[in-house]
Amino acid sequence: MHIYPCTTLSEEQKTQITGVQQLCFAEEALENEAFLSNELNYDKQVPCFFLGYEGNELVSYLCAFFPDSHEVEFNGGTHPAYQCQGRFSALVREALTVYRQLAFEQALFQCERNAEKAHTYLQSRYPQIARSEYVMVLKKQNWQAMDCPGVLEEISHANRNHAKAILISEMGMSEQASTEEVDFLLSQSGRKGFLYRIGDQYLGMVNSREENPEQAMIHGVVIRKPHRGQGHGRNLLTHILGRLFTTYRIVTLEVDSENPPALHLYRTSGFSVVNQVDYHRLILR
Repeated sequence: MHIYPCTTLSEEQKTQITGVQQLCFAEEALENEAFLSNELNYDKQVPCFFLGYEGNELVSYLCAFFPDSHEVEFNGGTHPAYQCQGRFSALVREALTVYRQLAFEQALFQCERNAEKAHTYLQSRYPQIARSEYVMVLKKQNWQAMDCPGVLEEISHANRNHAKAILISEMGMSEQASTEEVDFLLSQSGRKGFLYRIGDQYLGMVNSREENPEQAMIHGVVIRKPHRGQGHGRNLLTHILGRLFTTYRIVTLEVDSENPPALHLYRTSGFSVVNQVDYHRLILR
């Protein structure tokens, strides 16, 4: 098997990965799709796709996501006709030769709860589960609009410094990283960012992304530390749902098991869990 590492994917490569992924998903009714872009990785010069070919046929793929320099998350699969032959393990070894030379402290392997083959593979190699992530969904007909304090202000070039300040203080980003994050957000037609404000105080922010004409996803929900525990998270969520439900029928989000307050907020706001992904840990240093 020839292994091809790369930082970005061509449209043909994306189509090839999607084809293998669909075959894998059909076997076990899975849905945790790999993210086929490096746009959210903190360092876009580091290879994050490892493609395994037999001749011209893609038989296995490994996609990596690294939001910071501490951990890398893996998602991948192998064509059913080539499974249990060491293809995926070869891609993992290739990827780890790259990431062990960098500052990453751990690698996390994504595994849907009902993915029996992946669970067996990971349980034999990386049995420790670091955390779980829940995909949650809220439909418009199950949501009740209500009045709440504050306003939601779309991020623009005029208020971008307030967004950067929140990314720096609450997310630990550098000045350069926060600038790149906001610039990227402003350049994407299918994405929007919003600042939550009361009076002249900017207390938090949230991002949204269109998944399809009927569905949007919210992510990057954050409230400044001095203002947490005062109901502002619920106010921000109410505002963004009011915005999105004017256009979309379904809103989704992902929440980590290590964030019980957020999980409680979403549950009590009407969201329900539709999928669970466990993250198996490999310590790198």
